[in-house]
Amino acid sequence: SEGLVVDPHILSMENSEIIAAEVDVVNKGSPILLLHFMCQQINCVRKSSDGSIVEGGEDEIRANSYICAFQREYNEVDNSLEWKVIDFRFNGGIAWV
Repeated sequence: SEGLVVDPHILSMENSEIIAAEVDVVNKGSPILLLHFMCQQINCVRKSSDGSIVEGGEDEIRANSYICAFQREYNEVDNSLEWKVIDFRFNGGIAWV
């Protein structure tokens, strides 16, 4: 609504690991896997109207940490099991040196 555009470039993805596997006790569905990973990303936010930078810069690289939750669901149309992202969270970031 503010007319801002975040730079979508991911330079690398590192240190991914499954940190937990939990039973879905609420919906009694398949287990939920929690994945932690780090991304090197360009931190640059621009106004969409004129392209001026309002945060970060074209050469400002950050190491961002994310946690993602996956769960397999049955697709009745294809008769197959598919992984779905059920939660995605930013877990913090630091300047990449």
